[in-house]
Amino acid sequence: MAKKREEYHVRSVQRALQILDCFSDQEPYLGVSEISQKLCIHKSTIHALLITMEDEGFVAKDEAKNKYLLTYKLFKLGNIVSEHISIKSVAIPYMTALCKQTNESVALNVREDGKRLVLAVVENPQPVRLFVRAGQQLALHSSAAGKVLLAAMQPDQIDSVIEREGLARVTPNTITDRDALLAELALVRERGYALCNGEGYWEAGSVGAPVFDHSNNVVASLTIYGPLQNYLGERLERFIADTKATAAKISGVLGYNG
Repeated sequence: MAKKREEYHVRSVQRALQILDCFSDQEPYLGVSEISQKLCIHKSTIHALLITMEDEGFVAKDEAKNKYLLTYKLFKLGNIVSEHISIKSVAIPYMTALCKQTNESVALNVREDGKRLVLAVVENPQPVRLFVRAGQQLALHSSAAGKVLLAAMQPDQIDSVIEREGLARVTPNTITDRDALLAELALVRERGYALCNGEGYWEAGSVGAPVFDHSNNVVASLTIYGPLQNYLGERLERFIADTKATAAKISGVLGYNG
């Protein structure tokens, strides 16, 4: 029988990483006792780990404060990540897994010039498909993907998009009223996901969830989409859970810790 993932964890490494995660903009300096209280780990263990991390250059001790702080070594590693990682390259393996899990097509979307840019698509193998191509620019208001991106914007930015792009009726189900759209976006923020019921493509349904980066900003939306009859009842609830979970995994790789 294969080992569970947790059985491979190295306790000391796990604790050292947890120590790093204790530091924040609000608490850039932390003492042994403070970290011990945060992690519920004995002070002697914390002290030993900090000495090791200090010798390896990941933390430094401010003798005047008798507290530790993070070093530029982490900044250097962060720069390597930011320069060589892309949302698309991170997302594709997770999108492929989500496609297999739900048997629905999956798209990754970003906001560009007041529209939704389809960054990547993983199509399901079913003969009946709704063709969405990578590189397409589509309206923000008429899809779950777009509503997730709109919901993350500031009110004045949303007004600017509505004023410039309008709220064109793509199908009879498209939201074309400003107040109705704002109410829908408030619901998206509250739930943490968006739904689309034939608003962008007739008889097509979709579920969208936000993808966050290390600055806690929404940088993309992850969506699954397919025939509207698939997006009902228990299947819809499962789709919502699967989409949110996958978006959270991608966010985690991008450094989000919300």
